[in-house]
Amino acid sequence: MANSVSAQSVESLRSVFDYPFTLIDVGAAGGVNRRYWKNFRNLTVVGFEPDEREFGKLQQSERHRWYQVALSSSDGAFDLHVTRHQTGTSLLEPNLELIQQLDMDVRNFDVLRKVPLRCQTLDRVCADHGIVPQVIKL
Repeated sequence: MANSVSAQSVESLRSVFDYPFTLIDVGAAGGVNRRYWKNFRNLTVVGFEPDEREFGKLQQSERHRWYQVALSSSDGAFDLHVTRHQTGTSLLEPNLELIQQLDMDVRNFDVLRKVPLRCQTLDRVCADHGIVPQVIKL
């Protein structure tokens, strides 16, 4: 009996890799990390990257759609805080006190400029483009 449960569990796991689903990638700099998603054969990625430095590097394809859109909890205009190190770029200002406590190099979080952006909610963008996500990576 234990063998049949185990075999059934393994078969269920295999079917997960074949199941078609949509991954929302918020802050899509660098694209999808293949290490985590390479086994999913029917994965469609919809990514959002407002920073023009990284958006220009993303490649559109049948299974990868990228939008140069900033997402926020409400629609409106907000400043994107562009930092020296791209992964620190955010609508939020860097919390330098916390960064120092984490023993990280605060220079990477220097705000080089603020770029005003029109932001939308994820719900609005999904409704406008007919996107039905199953997984969201923040």
